[in-house]
Amino acid sequence: MRVLHSAALLRPSAGMLNQMYWEQEASDKLGVTWHSRMYCPEGSSGPESVLVYSKYVKACNDRSGTGKVSDWLRLRYRYYQWLLSMKNDYDIFVLRYYVHVLFQLSFTKSLLSLFIWYIILKRYLNWQCLIRYLLWCGAGWKNK
Repeated sequence: MRVLHSAALLRPSAGMLNQMYWEQEASDKLGVTWHSRMYCPEGSSGPESVLVYSKYVKACNDRSGTGKVSDWLRLRYRYYQWLLSMKNDYDIFVLRYYVHVLFQLSFTKSLLSLFIWYIILKRYLNWQCLIRYLLWCGAGWKNK
C-alpha cells in the first residue's frame, strides 16, 4: 500500500510542516510506504524531506491582492497537475481539504479507478488514529 499525504500552500505553516515531517519520519522508521509532501512556492522554508517546490510560483510575501490570487490559482493548478503525474505511483491519496479549491473535483474525476480519501482536518478526524490504522494496514499487508 503506497500512500501520499499532500497539501499545497503559498505559505506553509510551521505546525503543518512539522506534522508532515514527523509522519514521514515515523513511516520511514516503520518501513511503510507513506510519503508526506507539501507543494509550495520555490524558495519556501521548511524540512526539505517534505517540500516539493513549484517552479512556476516564487515565494514572495509582499504581493498585492491580485498577485496573491494569481499565485494561489497558479499554485493550485500546478499542484493538481503534479498529483495527476503521481497517480500510478500511489494507491491512496490523503489530501488536505480546502474549501475554495477549484481543481479538486477534476482531479478526483480523473482518478476514478483509485480509492481516494478526503480528510477535513481539525473537524472530523483524529490524525493519530488514521496514521496508526494505515500503518497497521501497511504492516499487515507487508507480512502477507
